[in-house]
Amino acid sequence: MKRCIFIVSFLALLLKESLAVNCPLIPCISQPIEAEARANMAIKSAYNIYKAVLTALNTSYIEQVALLSEQILLLRQYEALLKESVLRDEEIIFLMEQANRLKANEITQRSLK
Repeated sequence: MKRCIFIVSFLALLLKESLAVNCPLIPCISQPIEAEARANMAIKSAYNIYKAVLTALNTSYIEQVALLSEQILLLRQYEALLKESVLRDEEIIFLMEQANRLKANEITQRSLK
């Protein structure tokens, strides 16, 4: 029984000493409030930086979309010009083949006479 009382009193003394070491002269209430204020300031600062970066990214995205839509329009115009050029080339080839056939027929008729 004496041993239990000794152990309990020893633990109470250790607990009292450990509490006294943590906050010997400074009131403990101000430390968490200051830490919370510092944490809030750090969070707000990080959030403002994040928001600025996100805004810049959004602006860059909008610019890229505008550039891409302009490039798509130019590519469609280029494609239309290529199609038109191919049709003209095919027409020229067709007309040249017709002219060659006519000349061949003319040469054949001359040789038969």
